[in-house]
Amino acid sequence: MQITIVVEDKTVICDGVAVPLPDVDWSVFDGDPSTKWDDVAAVQYNTDSKQGHVEYRTIVTSNAMRPNIRPGDMPIDEAHFNGAFGWILEPYTQARDAQVRREREAAEAAKQASVKASAAALETYRATKGGVPVEAAPLEDVDELKAKLAELERQVSAQQESFRRLDQITGGEE
Repeated sequence: MQITIVVEDKTVICDGVAVPLPDVDWSVFDGDPSTKWDDVAAVQYNTDSKQGHVEYRTIVTSNAMRPNIRPGDMPIDEAHFNGAFGWILEPYTQARDAQVRREREAAEAAKQASVKASAAALETYRATKGGVPVEAAPLEDVDELKAKLAELERQVSAQQESFRRLDQITGGEE
């Protein structure tokens, strides 16, 4: 699993799934508050290779003639990651599960709203036709109906081919 912790965004990304964690205590990434040299900007770690690195924040210099300083990355191994940063995976997992649950609920609500809107539109359409029944298939049956239609089309084509051959044999018109 590829883990990325982006401190400035207060976000953790595991295998491409980003989850913001605004309620986590991000001050632990500040290191020693009296110096800027150990302020963590991001952590990259791969659980398969058990290797990663810590990226530090760029130190902005006050002198315009002097360039900003970017401290080098610090390589880390499994023990260092687990000891210093592994704790963030539990809140990530909880927040990700809650996010997935909310997304599923929203998708289900949208589906239900769409079904209700379709039913209402169908009823309105039927009402404008003066009570003449209009058949409509539920969304779940559409694929089955398409398969049946394809089978019927195949049968009709086979029958038409049989009639064409029969006409050739009997000398009828083509």
